[in-house]
Amino acid sequence: MNVNVEYCDPFDGLEDGFWMKVEHCGRYMWAAQWLEEKQCKSVADIACANGYGSRILSRTIGRVIAVDRNETYLNKAEHVDSVQYICCDLDGEPLPDTINNIDAIVCFETLEHLQKPKAAIRAFFECLSDDGYLLLSVPNDRYELLDDEGTLGI
Repeated sequence: MNVNVEYCDPFDGLEDGFWMKVEHCGRYMWAAQWLEEKQCKSVADIACANGYGSRILSRTIGRVIAVDRNETYLNKAEHVDSVQYICCDLDGEPLPDTINNIDAIVCFETLEHLQKPKAAIRAFFECLSDDGYLLLSVPNDRYELLDDEGTLGI
């Protein structure tokens, strides 16, 4: 598992990392459909990088807040009207007030990069509405696809 990879963009036009791109894009496509079925109206995409996942979520969710610690990535985002972009470092700053009482938080492949992941999870729960949803993913060495042939890391 390489936790040093800053982010994966399935739409970067490069041929490398095919299976990782499929996996990353698939998470957002699944989340968008699942959250739509749950009738969520607002979602925060935490650690959104350049916002490709936020754009996917915005196709089915009315209000998306895209949060990342890297302002350069946020500036590269293809901005859409229903997505608000906010720079915030989960390790050093509280989540912005605009994420208060939100229907869902999506945070994929991020906790392993944080110095204080438990504090981040507590902050997520504080921002959710009473019946809100928290969708997380973390790498799993046992099942992580390692190469372009889809070889598993077993």
